Amino acid sequence: MLLYIYSGNSLRAVEKSMEVFNFVFPFLGLNVPSYVTVRDWVLKAGLDTYAHRCKNLPVDEAYAIVMDESITIAEHKILLALKTSAQHPGKPLAHSDVEVIDIHVASSHNSSDIVDAVERITETAGHAPEYAVTDNGTSLAKGLKDAGLDGHRDISHTFGTFLKAVYDRDEQYVSLTKAIGNARHYALTDVDYLMPCNMRALARYMNVFGWIHWARNVIEASDKLSPKERKMYSFVWEHGSLVEELEEVAECYEKVLSICKSEGLSRKTVRECTDIINRNLMGRGARLTRLAEMMIGYFRKETALLNTEEDAHNVSSDIIESSFGYFKERKSDNRMYGATGFVMILPLHTKLSTLESARGFDFKGCLERTHSTDLKAWSRQNLPENLAAKRARILRNAA
Repeated sequence: MLLYIYSGNSLRAVEKSMEVFNFVFPFLGLNVPSYVTVRDWVLKAGLDTYAHRCKNLPVDEAYAIVMDESITIAEHKILLALKTSAQHPGKPLAHSDVEVIDIHVASSHNSSDIVDAVERITETAGHAPEYAVTDNGTSLAKGLKDAGLDGHRDISHTFGTFLKAVYDRDEQYVSLTKAIGNARHYALTDVDYLMPCNMRALARYMNVFGWIHWARNVIEASDKLSPKERKMYSFVWEHGSLVEELEEVAECYEKVLSICKSEGLSRKTVRECTDIINRNLMGRGARLTRLAEMMIGYFRKETALLNTEEDAHNVSSDIIESSFGYFKERKSDNRMYGATGFVMILPLHTKLSTLESARGFDFKGCLERTHSTDLKAWSRQNLPENLAAKRARILRNAA
């Protein structure tokens, strides 16, 4: 299980790794399980972990949830909720700091589904969470409001929307991004080693700083480039003032995000971030001033959810994005499978994300308490039919 969950081996690589252990250390005489057996162990341990979530949670412990919906996987979306301490741990959240408290799979999730999820979470934990952190999607925001639960807006997503509001229709910005996109056509030429990184289609404004730093580096490397290279990438110098402005935005954003993700949102960190914003952006032109006002407005609204000077809340949903990324790397490449019982690797991953936490994990007990029939029963009750199963059922009935 550790070779698969912690080390990142594929199921078949786990089997091969065990063969290597026996080859190098023949005196161990290890039995080598097949990759199918390893998969069954992982899923049964994951289901057992999920079934016993919040088992040792004190009744009065304040906790928060990080909630989000995955991208569409075949016809399915996963609504995932992670439980963590309501008080920020003083470092960016890691998988060992969270626990999967709720998983729901459906074709889509509306605000009523969010209310149902909050009710399930409250029942599982014994009391309601103090607050939630989401990307502020419409259904999530409305559902949390209907459930009477305060919600923090994820700082990265929110600041991305601010960038979009200020720059999305700006002529200079559109001209620069279009030129950067066209530079991808330099592939397989003698200047392709200088090409910018890909500009993401999804969440583009959360990931703009890569190409901003690239443009800055190209300008600084001017004296090292050949005349041909300077000509091919001349659009960077033509937009030099905008690149310089965006570099200032990137520097400010990165400082503020680092503080809030490392120390949490508190009245102290808000004052620190506001000083940085005022010093770096406010009064530096119409675009930067507008951006600064939006950022300060965000902090003003989010600070209203703090009760005391000592409160430090989580305002980043990076950890749940990382969980979805882990699942997408592990799931089958066959798009017809959608979200299967394999979602059970998510609760197991948070438990085995460090060797220290694995040291106290009851591997033997998981496999003794939970059987393959339990996994099948959970899948029947909680997972909608996927395209592969639908295909098999339709074609079988037709025959």
